[in-house]
This record gives sequence, structure tokens and C-alpha cells, in this order.
Amino acid sequence: MKNIKTGSILYLLICFLLLSCEREVPPSTFEMNVDFDFENDNMGMAEWEVFITEYAVEQEELMEFAYGRMRLPAPLSGHGLMISGHNRSDDMFIYARRMLQGLPPNSEFDLTFELDIASAYPENSVGIGGSPGASVFVKAGAVPRPPLKIPVGNYFEIDIDKGNQSTGGTDMIVLGTLGTQGELGQYQLIKRQNASNPMKVRSSTDGTIWLLVGIDSGFEGKTTIYFDRIRAKLKFLRNVPQNF
Repeated sequence: MKNIKTGSILYLLICFLLLSCEREVPPSTFEMNVDFDFENDNMGMAEWEVFITEYAVEQEELMEFAYGRMRLPAPLSGHGLMISGHNRSDDMFIYARRMLQGLPPNSEFDLTFELDIASAYPENSVGIGGSPGASVFVKAGAVPRPPLKIPVGNYFEIDIDKGNQSTGGTDMIVLGTLGTQGELGQYQLIKRQNASNPMKVRSSTDGTIWLLVGIDSGFEGKTTIYFDRIRAKLKFLRNVPQNF
């Protein structure tokens, strides 16, 4: 009789543990929405880091790289995350990254972006090596670890798969170009998004991902744009084993 009671207790304990584990699995309705508008110096800009890659070491001083929270150029109002660089390498890539925490760990999500960008480059403009509007591509994505700028020989690259210029990669997709409507080289807001084409991303073992937005340039000149607003939406799909 004693053995039967002991067995029953063990059985109940195992059932309790299994039910507890099941409750930890996030429901299919889990979503996270983030919105950065850069109007408040301590809200939008905080924790965004910006890097320039895909150029030779000796071109460092020639790239004219700059970034920061700045007032949008006339006739626009408000503030944005300004990024700027001069493409001396014919392959300049500038990206901003930010860590997101609090996600279910080891999980896969659908990720969509909606970007408001201040651009002054007409889609049909002509420039050295390519169009300032049609040959500079807006990209966005996410990875479960910090995306790094790394030296490869005498060249700086990023250690993720972002694709190249008009082509996306595993970790970043193309949302469009910097091209604006009309002929005037005047700053105006353009929207770039992938609402109809979500990308798949995975969180780390501690429930973290790193968001990325950037420009991949085939125009051999100077580009200066402003991210007026960056919105991202994550929707839970499934748990993924650690060694998957």
C-alpha cells in the first residue's frame, strides 16, 4: 500500500511539472509593438547605435560618416535620427541597431517594419555610379545577437547576411529605395514597409533580438537621410529548440 501511495504522488508531481512547462509556452496571440519617433531626446535615440561598413581601412577619413538626433530639414518639422556618409567604396552600408528584450526565448516571430524617412533624392535622379534615389536601398531586419562591424583583411564588413545593395539576405530585407516623387531635390517624408511580406526572426536564449535599419548604397556620392519614425511589430509563431 505504501508503494502505491508513493507511486501516485510521483505521478501527480510529474503531471504538475508538465502542466507548468506547458503554461510557459507563449500563446499564439503574443505580439510586441515598438515605436521610436526621436522627438524626445531620451526616448527615441536612447540605445540606438550607428555604424558604417563596406569600405577599405584607408578610406576611413573619406567616408564623411556622421549621425545623431537632429532637427528635420525644412520644410519638415520635428526631429529624427540623421545618418550620413560619402560612398567612396561604391558599396557603402550604414546601419543603426537597437536591442529589444522581454521576448519569449528560443522562439520564432513574424517581423514587420514601418519606416518614415526624410529623403531628398528623386527616384529618377542621375548620379555617379548610380542614382542617388534609385540606387540607395533601404533595409531592415533583426538577429538574436549584436550585429558587429568587423575587419576582413583591409576591409570593414558587417558579420550578418544583409545581402548586397538591391538584394536582401537572411538577416535583412529590402524595403525599397530612397527615391522620392517629383523632380525637386527637397526633403520629404517617404514610407517604407513590409506589412505584406513579414520576415522570420528568432530570439536568443534570454529573449533578446537586435533590430536593424540601414541603407545600402550603389551611388558614389554623399547621402544624408533622417529616420523620422521606426516602428516594428513582432508576432509569435513557435518555439524553436536551442540546437535547431
